[in-house]
Amino acid sequence: MVRHGRTTRQTAGALLGALAVVSATWVSPVVADVRQGAYRAVGAQTWWANGHTGGTGESDTGTTAILILSDQVNDLHPTFQGPRSGPPHPPTGAPPLTVLRFTGVNQRCLPDAIRCEHATGTAGMATGNGVATCPDGLPCLSRPGGADDLQPDFKGVAPGLRALLLNSPSTGWDSTVVPDFWALGWAQQTNSGTLVGASVPARIISDSSGGSDQSGYSAANASSFGILDVQSAGNSGPALSSMSCGLHNGLCVGAVSPKTTLEDTSDDDVAYYSSRGPTSEDWRKPDLVAVGDAYTACWNFTGCPGGSGFWWQRSGTSYSAPQVAGGAALLYGAGITDPLAIRALLLNSARQGRAVDPDAPDTVLPMGTQTGWQPDWGWGMLDLTQAWNERTHLRSATVAPGAPRFFAATTTASQDRATLVWNERIDRTPVLTPVRSAGDRFKDTVVHPISALSLRERAAATCEVRATSDDGPDNVKQVRSAVGPAAVVYAVRADSPIDGLSTEPFVLASTRPTVELTAPVPDIELSADRDTLTTTTGIATLTARATNPSGDLDGAGGLSVDLDLPPGLELVAGSPTQGSPTFEAGSERTFSWTVRATGEGSQPVRIAARTSGCGEPVHSSASTTVMADLSGPVSQIALGVTGGATVAVSWSAHDASGVSAYRLERQTDGGPWADWLTDTQQTAAVVSGEPGRAYRFRVRARDAHGQWGIWTTSPAVSIAKQRPPAPPERVLLDASRPRLTVRATTSIRRNPKTGRRTRVPSERAYLSGMVSAGASHRPRLVITLTGPRRLRVVRSLRLSPSRTGTWRASIVLTRAASSFTRATLVLTYPGDERYTPSHHTFRLKRPR
Repeated sequence: MVRHGRTTRQTAGALLGALAVVSATWVSPVVADVRQGAYRAVGAQTWWANGHTGGTGESDTGTTAILILSDQVNDLHPTFQGPRSGPPHPPTGAPPLTVLRFTGVNQRCLPDAIRCEHATGTAGMATGNGVATCPDGLPCLSRPGGADDLQPDFKGVAPGLRALLLNSPSTGWDSTVVPDFWALGWAQQTNSGTLVGASVPARIISDSSGGSDQSGYSAANASSFGILDVQSAGNSGPALSSMSCGLHNGLCVGAVSPKTTLEDTSDDDVAYYSSRGPTSEDWRKPDLVAVGDAYTACWNFTGCPGGSGFWWQRSGTSYSAPQVAGGAALLYGAGITDPLAIRALLLNSARQGRAVDPDAPDTVLPMGTQTGWQPDWGWGMLDLTQAWNERTHLRSATVAPGAPRFFAATTTASQDRATLVWNERIDRTPVLTPVRSAGDRFKDTVVHPISALSLRERAAATCEVRATSDDGPDNVKQVRSAVGPAAVVYAVRADSPIDGLSTEPFVLASTRPTVELTAPVPDIELSADRDTLTTTTGIATLTARATNPSGDLDGAGGLSVDLDLPPGLELVAGSPTQGSPTFEAGSERTFSWTVRATGEGSQPVRIAARTSGCGEPVHSSASTTVMADLSGPVSQIALGVTGGATVAVSWSAHDASGVSAYRLERQTDGGPWADWLTDTQQTAAVVSGEPGRAYRFRVRARDAHGQWGIWTTSPAVSIAKQRPPAPPERVLLDASRPRLTVRATTSIRRNPKTGRRTRVPSERAYLSGMVSAGASHRPRLVITLTGPRRLRVVRSLRLSPSRTGTWRASIVLTRAASSFTRATLVLTYPGDERYTPSHHTFRLKRPR
């Protein structure tokens, strides 16, 4: 028989291969038929008898798939063919098992292709359906004393499972594929296109492969995605701490070797090869054990080595882990889908193994002597019959510091148990768009510290502690009754803050049914008789009302309430700590204090109430805010001259209680202050003043409680005197007459007949003079030339004086105009802001 299982870190630090072959020649010391139908050792038939086969049973209400992690299955094996059945209630028309792979990628394992002996065997232990009739085209072998091919009882734990998922990477998709996302039903965008998620998403993972610890992977699966991981413990036993499976939120499964029969567990023992705990982190692993030596499906069923066709003997924790995964599928199909609930139920219902006598370690103690977690048996052996009996004994709730949860039960025997389970929470957001590689599968990963929860069993009558479990770093606690029968109370308490949540979710499983009791956590309210404390109403009364909301439990030891005041309030009357000697179920208590404000602003007030519920400390708190306003508003004022003799004044104020009105006064030239605006809601005004006078203004504001603030004074602002406008001036012209000269020159003339242009001698008259330099407009000059024979030539020019006021002008004299004897000049100025309009006439003779 060959053993496979999860490899582990040896104490010497050696790491075995991914699929460890412990021994290729090991031969079972028992007859072959002992292992026929390994499900019998774990009680799966109890669920079948009630119509639950893993999803397709007649009583099943849910369906899921098991992901065979990083492994391949030869799904042509006859045990995976035919209808999903689970005697004695085979469902009508149930489809055969579906093995789902990546779309469009051929990963099927054929006898002449990749050897898939590992996953074919482990999948058979989870959901094999046996072989009742010989399939067409296949020879069915029979050997006296051997494992015949026709073995209808070689079933897995969940023979009615609908689907298996295989997520091994393949060459059909690129390295950006995240196989786990596909198995969860999520569609991914990859470099090769869109990979559609599995049509039946997996919520259970069966991992019988080797490798390193995947506690963070498992924690994120459970806390973020609601998926339960089940892993093999490894085949590195029997040394202690040879365990590498450390799934904080999953189940690590060791192996048991059955001896006489599967139903008779009295001679069972943990297989020597099964890895022992605890882990290197001192976590109590394994969690469970199941049959590790079994007949299971052979990958090459036309000629299985070491077997007779369809079956062969196998050994290792690889084959015990899928039995637990199949058990989880039975629970899931029956409607128990929360990984916390599945873990709690399977752990609490586990069949107890053999204890070790510390005084005689070589003495073999009988089965059932185990009284707690052990490095070899974990919490015990998978017992689905007891899980069926306890399936309704689950309590899902949350707990916070100071608010324990209580559950009443009646034990009927010693070793009745209660098991508390909660998660290590890891928040992750999957990346479904293309990633560089599968390693970039998540973003925004947040790892929360594991909350410290504890579990106690207390006597219902006296609340004395009968059993407690608050040791170790684990997120599994279990208590056991020392004697029975007895009325007990299971108390779940949070001993540390809850990171990332206000309360920590948990599940409590118990051997006996429980009834939740309401905890006497004080329901407390705090109020003040005044919303705001002022200088006139500076004292307030604080009142706290505390109610015990429980109808089940008194607040043992009475009630104590502590007042916590900020520095801005002082206690005037009443003790900071007040209390009541009793705090019965449903009762109410009232406490009061008188306080005075010593500081401004919002003053937070907090009270803390403390009591005890059945021996567990209980506390709660409440708070309120008292506003302290011991002064009036703070004001601001601003001025601005608007032009002319007016001043724009604006003002504002702020106060915690609000501003109800303003008062403003005015001062002229440093004189006495005089009322300007009284009891106004305005915040701006314009004031008329007198030129040459200086003004100041001040403002104060009143708040909603009638408190006036201090004056705020503006700087002085002066209104300038206005100068009278200067009288207009005339444009000043040169005292002498403008100068006139005539010079010979040439001009261009055109012959009207030929069109030719010729230069001919001519004369030009030049004029010059001056105007005032400050004139901003251009003067106009009109020139009139007169002479013999009634000569009269008129020209009009617009002058452009220089910066100094000098102007020049010229006109070309025609043949007629060259005979002029006199010139009359008229200078006209239109006027501007400085100079008045003017008109000057000059008469000049032609110079000789």
